[in-house]
Amino acid sequence: MENYYEILELSEDANLQELEEQYAKIKKLFYADNLAMYSVYNDEQIGNINKKIEKAYKVLKAKLKSGDEIKVKTELPEIPEEEKTVVEIPVDTQTDINIYATDIDGPMLKIIRESKGISLKEVSETIKLRMKVISDIEKNGYEDLPARVFVRGFVSNYARFLSLDSEKITNDYMKRYDDYMRNR
Repeated sequence: MENYYEILELSEDANLQELEEQYAKIKKLFYADNLAMYSVYNDEQIGNINKKIEKAYKVLKAKLKSGDEIKVKTELPEIPEEEKTVVEIPVDTQTDINIYATDIDGPMLKIIRESKGISLKEVSETIKLRMKVISDIEKNGYEDLPARVFVRGFVSNYARFLSLDSEKITNDYMKRYDDYMRNR
């Protein structure tokens, strides 16, 4: 089950007014002609995001109006050892290392980028993202990053650029981002 609160970036104790305000804010970000989104998402992705936003809004609005509970999956399942991500990173021509990780964070993305011999400038020019933002992503500098919705797109594009599983990397990074924001 999707977490409708996460989709709309709401706390689970949000009221109807907060829902309406957040819905309006997110809809402004993901309208079809928003030029900022074109550098992050294609038309199909924006359409899919808008469908998720609409569904989350309708479900949460109905819940808040009726007072009914919605079951929200909040715990992550235990990951069996055989399903953990294995990332092979050539360090130099003499040595290879395997990194076993259940989730990949910013410093790991930096290691992967550097192991491929790719400069920050090359990433910046290719994915059209300022070097400062890429550096903040790589150092898990969550407090220096823009709004969550942008961070999600930036990390996804960066992971695709590095030829990684962008969905998994983005989910891993956003989990850490959300944990940090909740606990600061």
